[in-house]
Amino acid sequence: MPNCISPNLNANLLSWALYYAAKNLPVLPLHHPQSNGLCSCQNPQCKSIGKHPMIKDYNNKATTDQSIIKEWWCKWPEANIGILTGSKSKIFVVDIDPRHGGIDSIELWEKTFFSLGKTSAVVRSGGNGLHYYFKSLQSEKIKNQTNILPGIDIRGEGGYIVAPPSNHVNGKIYSWEISIDKVIDAPNLNFLEKKKGDSSPRSNKFIGEGSRNTFLASLAGGGHEKKWHLVRTDSESTLADKSNSLFPSS
Repeated sequence: MPNCISPNLNANLLSWALYYAAKNLPVLPLHHPQSNGLCSCQNPQCKSIGKHPMIKDYNNKATTDQSIIKEWWCKWPEANIGILTGSKSKIFVVDIDPRHGGIDSIELWEKTFFSLGKTSAVVRSGGNGLHYYFKSLQSEKIKNQTNILPGIDIRGEGGYIVAPPSNHVNGKIYSWEISIDKVIDAPNLNFLEKKKGDSSPRSNKFIGEGSRNTFLASLAGGGHEKKWHLVRTDSESTLADKSNSLFPSS
């Protein structure tokens, strides 16, 4: 622990930041939501509450140096955690946002690129989205891309992703559905050839609302053995198995 006096020090956040650093994943401190619902950046009009960096030039300053990380969380004890994506971490993230059609785009992603149902590291975001982590030795080629399909973004070179156990503005916590220890190599990088806005070469149809529940139920069947970690509304049950063993000790 850092040698500082801070009644607000969140040992769990610091422990996780150090844990990621020990896995050669550069981390950076992010602003956090406050109890009044505002961002710690103090901008009342902030559009990215608890998700943007507290440091400048984060792409060069994100680090695995434990002494620097301890200094950061001593200075900003409630800071959320960001993990750098791209060539420095050798990972990229497929970010599924249910608010913008990400669920309906999963089938199209799988038909066009590769399955997300295989067991790799998965985070459920505080906003009930999904972050699929993949390794790639060609990570420098994978750039940040928004809306590669409706509701699906790529976090790659020059970017970062909010990591557990960061806090969301809605009061929920980012959590691992499948541990970072389980991250696998990306089956392919075919999505790099897709231009933003292109329709799928195999399918240009999304799942209609009438068939959505049937589709979700079929993915939860025995063939997938609960490897799908589907986004659900608060009124629906989750298919993900929870495990406290995913958390490092403080």
